Amino acid sequence: RLYANMHNTDNKCLYTCKISDVAGRPVFDIAPDESPDKIIRAHKPDDCIAQLIQIINKSRGTELAAMPGNGIDFFGLSHPLVRNLIQSCPGAKKCSGYKWIKFEINK
Repeated sequence: RLYANMHNTDNKCLYTCKISDVAGRPVFDIAPDESPDKIIRAHKPDDCIAQLIQIINKSRGTELAAMPGNGIDFFGLSHPLVRNLIQSCPGAKKCSGYKWIKFEINK
């Protein structure tokens, strides 16, 4: 995902978003490609993006305009293809709180 640089806010930075399973819970990571060791980590995507925006705001010295969407959008989880893949995974029905979408097949 291309977004404001954490340390040089006049430039953009490419961020890699990753979701891992840690002890049965999802962990969301955002890592800037220029500094992959500076990982932002949280148990919710919204918390992860909030941390990134807080770091950018601190570096910039002003409030960054609110990001359109939220952590789910930043991680690509609102994309229809990704949502369809998630719903196709074994055990997906066990995910409590997930809002299912009915996909139509076009021929």
